[in-house]
Amino acid sequence: MSIPELDGMALAAEAYSVIGLPGGVFVSASSAVYALASVVCWSFYGQESLICLGAGEKARRAYTLIYGAAGIAGAVFTPGFVWELADMSVSLMALVNTVCLCILSRGSARATREYFEG
Repeated sequence: MSIPELDGMALAAEAYSVIGLPGGVFVSASSAVYALASVVCWSFYGQESLICLGAGEKARRAYTLIYGAAGIAGAVFTPGFVWELADMSVSLMALVNTVCLCILSRGSARATREYFEG
């Protein structure tokens, strides 16, 4: 099998196949545990963030529905499309954070100056 044809989990499984069947079992089991832990933790993290922002029960339910729909979409769509969607989401979050940093930069600079100058 040619390595350039492989990506993601197939590449990891091929790398661990040199130790035989236990390598494939290890890759499969560890990937499944990591995936489950990630899904549960990110769901909890998002809900707790909504609580910190003061969102009500309606917002938490909406988040849960959107999160579930995203999980289903991730299972149905092609991996390439899912990664493109993930990259776009991260880019949008970075854009929002950059705008917020620009808005808050003057106050942050003032607070830093006051802290170090006494």
